[in-house]
Amino acid sequence: MTGPELRAWRNQQGYSQPQLALMLGVHKGSLSRWESGVHKIPYVVTLALRQLEAVAVSSDSQRTE
Repeated sequence: MTGPELRAWRNQQGYSQPQLALMLGVHKGSLSRWESGVHKIPYVVTLALRQLEAVAVSSDSQRTE
């Protein structure tokens, strides 16, 4: 995942940088550096984003039933 992809994912999900950083358990500066390409995004972050997405989809489907 690239920085722009991370930013696009975050925006698509409706999270601010501070919100997503809190959910990932990282400093918002780390998230900012990942999004800007200053630092490489750890693979574990990609896995965590997949989990967050799965939880959001699950929550959405339960609300519509």
